[in-house]
Amino acid sequence: MKKKTPFLPSATYLIRVGHTPAARLTWALQKVNAYRTKVKIPWTPGDWENARYELSCFAFLNSGDVPKGLEGIMIDTKTGLPVSPSEDETRLILESFKSKLESIAQHKQVTLGPFRISQRFTWRANRYSAHEAADRPDWKDRTHYALGLLLRELGSRIVQCPARLPHSGKQCLTLFLKSKRGKYCSRKCASRETTRKFRDK
Repeated sequence: MKKKTPFLPSATYLIRVGHTPAARLTWALQKVNAYRTKVKIPWTPGDWENARYELSCFAFLNSGDVPKGLEGIMIDTKTGLPVSPSEDETRLILESFKSKLESIAQHKQVTLGPFRISQRFTWRANRYSAHEAADRPDWKDRTHYALGLLLRELGSRIVQCPARLPHSGKQCLTLFLKSKRGKYCSRKCASRETTRKFRDK
């Protein structure tokens, strides 16, 4: 009987973060939305642990164009869990993500980095080949570089929900990846706006 491949804990976090660019950026937006609400609903130690491991997987890049030092994912051989940022590092990264993504939704200029990257050129087979390497990247470097790659492709689709919240009348402002027809972050917000517009007639 063929043995099943062990399902490492790290695989769980990789699945949560997603594999496609859209899935990965959606995860980042959802994590920032959750982080914004922690003022009202404080995160538990388990919430912070999940965020730490998920950020580690978010920083996982396997493209051949990624500078050395920013690729791959580090796994603790004893636990099978990803080597991850500390809770303090995670808090700073999420706070930065929040600021950057809100600015992107408002079409403001955003700067990620600076990233400490060196280039080495090697003469081989009558031509130069370039090799890039990150100089001692920290978790902010790794996560922000990964975010930057996603923003190049999908940044124009990031918006904030314009629906008004009940009672307060304030805008929802939930960050989400807009589809062709989707104006609101959820069916709940869309239904609320439809009802409000009908009553305003």
